[in-house]
Amino acid sequence: MQPKPFENQLAEQEMACHECDLLVSFPELEPGSAAVCPRCDYVLTKRHQNAMERLLAFSVSGLVFLLMSALYPFLSFSANGQERVVTLLQSLDVLADEQQVLLALLIMVVILIIPAAFLMGVVYVIGGLKYGAVLPPYGRRVLRFILALAPWSMVEIFLIGTMVSLVKIASLATISLGMSFWSYIAFTVLMTLVLLHLDKVQVWSWVENSEY
Repeated sequence: MQPKPFENQLAEQEMACHECDLLVSFPELEPGSAAVCPRCDYVLTKRHQNAMERLLAFSVSGLVFLLMSALYPFLSFSANGQERVVTLLQSLDVLADEQQVLLALLIMVVILIIPAAFLMGVVYVIGGLKYGAVLPPYGRRVLRFILALAPWSMVEIFLIGTMVSLVKIASLATISLGMSFWSYIAFTVLMTLVLLHLDKVQVWSWVENSEY
C-alpha cells in the first residue's frame, strides 16, 4: 500500500481571520498558493512547495549547525598583546561569573535549549508523517508543544545583539570570528526558514489526514 500524500489532502474549510475576525472559507490549495483574507489581505495559510521535505531538511541542517556553534570557538579578542578565545557556552559562564546567573540561564534557554527542542520536535512529527505515513506516538502533544515554543525562540535577537556589541568594541580590540559564529548565523537562517514553512493550518491538516 502506498502512503497517502498528506500534502495533497487539505479539505475545504473555514477559519476566522487573525487580524479582522472575518470568517473565510477556502478550498484545497495548490502547491505554492495561499489563502488570503478578502477584507484585510492577511495571509490565512500558505501551502509551500515540498513543505515536508523542506521542513525536514531545514530542521536537520539547523540542528547540525547549532551543535557546531556550541562546540567551536565563537570569537577571539586581541588587545595589548593579549588574546582570548571565547566559545558560545563560555560566554554564558562569563555572565555567571559577573553574578548574572539568571540572565545566563535565560539566554541559554532562549538561544540553545528552546531552538533545539523545537527543531527536534519538528523532525519527530514531520518525519513520522512523511516517512511513516502516520502520526508518531504522542505526535499531537509534541506538535502543540513546538508550536507553543516557537514564539520563545530568540536566536535572531541574540545574533543582532551580538553584532551590535561587536561594532561597539571593534575600536578597542582586534576581533576574529570563529566557526561557531558563522555556524550560528547559518543556524539562525535555517531556523527562520523552518518557522516560515511551518504553517499551522497545513500541519494540522497533515495530522488529520494521517488518522484516516
